[in-house]
Amino acid sequence: MPGVDLQYVHDLDPRSIFDRMANLEFDAGEMSLSEYACGLARGDDRFVGIPVSRRACSAMATCA
Repeated sequence: MPGVDLQYVHDLDPRSIFDRMANLEFDAGEMSLSEYACGLARGDDRFVGIPVSRRACSAMATCA
């Protein structure tokens, strides 16, 4: 896609993932609905939730 520099980060360490998300190191990412809801309950509204059906996007498919 023109103008997009996609850099896939595969990090298996959950603590590292959450720390990097908290520091806003990613432009996009994946989190659970409960993590998102807990953040909103704490007043953290830095993220925008976009619901994606598991049928539309699975771990074995590439989402566009």
